[in-house]
Amino acid sequence: MKSRTIQRTAWLWLWVFVQSFVSGVCLAQDRVQTARDVTQAFLQAEFEGDVLPKREKLITFSSKHLAEFEHDEPGPGPGPYVLYMASRPVFIVGAYEIVDVVTKVHRATAVVSYRKLARLDNIGTSAVTIKLDRQDRDLVTLNLVFEKNQWWVLDPLPPRVSKQVLIAYYEDKVKEDSPIWEQNLNDPAFDEEQKANVRATRDQATGTLRILKNLP
Repeated sequence: MKSRTIQRTAWLWLWVFVQSFVSGVCLAQDRVQTARDVTQAFLQAEFEGDVLPKREKLITFSSKHLAEFEHDEPGPGPGPYVLYMASRPVFIVGAYEIVDVVTKVHRATAVVSYRKLARLDNIGTSAVTIKLDRQDRDLVTLNLVFEKNQWWVLDPLPPRVSKQVLIAYYEDKVKEDSPIWEQNLNDPAFDEEQKANVRATRDQATGTLRILKNLP
């Protein structure tokens, strides 16, 4: 009788252990999936030019980088928000893929592979430059933190935006601004310096569009 009681107790503890183990595994898997979902939402929003309301719900900053973010953060404007962040580069990409997500209590890392095409600097200025920077498998690590009952992308890196999004933006810009450029260039009230600035703005937009369309 005593041996049966001991045996039942042992089976009970084994059952509790197994259930606890399974629950722990399920919880860990759920945390990884949730972190992956947040990573995917962030990557897609950024790939599309990063709509501000989506971005604010997905990112957070350490005290070290918060001041830099507040200085760089643009106000709402037409087109992808990244075109108004003159102090940060923008990488042009053709595709991305989440390679791995690892969680550790309140921290996580996500490894992402990008098909990188080029780099834009001096965004939002007449001195914008575009440089070919081709890499078929550009591996980038994102850091995430679990706060306020959700995962956040911590201190996001310079944005990586779809080539097609930028092409669409510059096509609209050239189409919308071309009549204005033409009018200003033919306006006798504009002196040569003003006309030179108009030409520089026009050439910058049309040149950037041409390079974007020729990217592989």
